[in-house]
Amino acid sequence: MAETTTRAARPTGFRSAELGWPELHRIPHPPRRIPLLGDVLGVNRATPLQDSLRFARQLGPIYRRKAFNREFVFVWGAELVADLADESRFAKHVGLGVANLRPVAGDGLFTAYNHEPNWQLAHDVLAPGFSREAMEAYHPMM
Repeated sequence: MAETTTRAARPTGFRSAELGWPELHRIPHPPRRIPLLGDVLGVNRATPLQDSLRFARQLGPIYRRKAFNREFVFVWGAELVADLADESRFAKHVGLGVANLRPVAGDGLFTAYNHEPNWQLAHDVLAPGFSREAMEAYHPMM
């Protein structure tokens, strides 16, 4: 696909990853956080999912955990996850490595920004193959 030359405005609500998470401090985290290691106390390596469920019960449906200076936000519950999966509210992030491919690859599915026409075209072509019905056809157990 050829690279588009028009530069449309970014979608409403677009936030660059470089800007960070300005209100991350408002999201609760487990007690006893320690420098560098983060929230490793009270976590059993044999039962990480059960630990995450326990934290969700204690801290609420949205909480964060830190490990080795990396912050992770956890969301529990079908409604919240569906809200986060609503594509109309979020912009795709094209990371630096992928962005560096644009001069060679153009604005294809992985290299295009949300506001570029070829992103929508590629998305519309591929999306039906990833619908629930298509997945059930690929994997009868689903």
